[in-house]
Amino acid sequence: MNTSSMNGEEFRAFELGACTRCHGLYVIGDVTKSVDSEYSYLEQIKNQYDIESNSRLEYFAIVPDGVDEISDTNEDDHLETLGMQLPALQYFLLCARCGGIGYDDGQAICECEHPHPVRVLRVNHKGRAVHKCGLCGARNSRGTVVRRFYLSEDAVSSVLATALYQQIPARLMTTYSSSSTDEDDVFSHFERLAPLEEERTKQLLVFSDSRQNAAFFAPYLTKTYHSLLAKNLLVSTIEANRAECVDNNWTL
Repeated sequence: MNTSSMNGEEFRAFELGACTRCHGLYVIGDVTKSVDSEYSYLEQIKNQYDIESNSRLEYFAIVPDGVDEISDTNEDDHLETLGMQLPALQYFLLCARCGGIGYDDGQAICECEHPHPVRVLRVNHKGRAVHKCGLCGARNSRGTVVRRFYLSEDAVSSVLATALYQQIPARLMTTYSSSSTDEDDVFSHFERLAPLEEERTKQLLVFSDSRQNAAFFAPYLTKTYHSLLAKNLLVSTIEANRAECVDNNWTL
């Protein structure tokens, strides 16, 4: 069970997802019945790539504060004709402390002495794709409208690697060239090295448990980092010439 601390209090950790259109947040997991009590708990699956584990997933949209009811108008005839079964939206309460979850019907949802309930909205049948967002109504007949956060994907790893790389202090590296003209003398190559140039550089070593992932990640990081440098240069240039850009109505 993953937990996190905030102001000295322990809270349960959940897997998050987001709607591809409105970016509304979802908590994702497997609702399991406790063997020691009458309550059910939202458990985070251990392997996001396991087919059997994914077949038990349920998606719960986090209802924004101040919203009592979300409209569930019947605009899904098109999806139903395509064989997409859209469940009726159901409100639940999720305890952020222990993960206890139950219907929002006034009954207790967990054994916590001081529960921290969060109102959520279940939007899919167990193990089925989310074809309709419970927050904005976005629909997708071909796949899910909720994107899960895979921390092992290249995009997230690239952001972390870029942040770490920028904090690495640059070291002064000297490049040497051989001044020997005798190609037959092997040892003269090591005896007659002359400094060619000095430059400040950084080095980053990244480990991966997959050779294929490592092979793809290296050029991906190079591409995204160069793109980031170009964007930063562009922004700094615009900031330095803000007045001229405004006076001349320059746009990109």
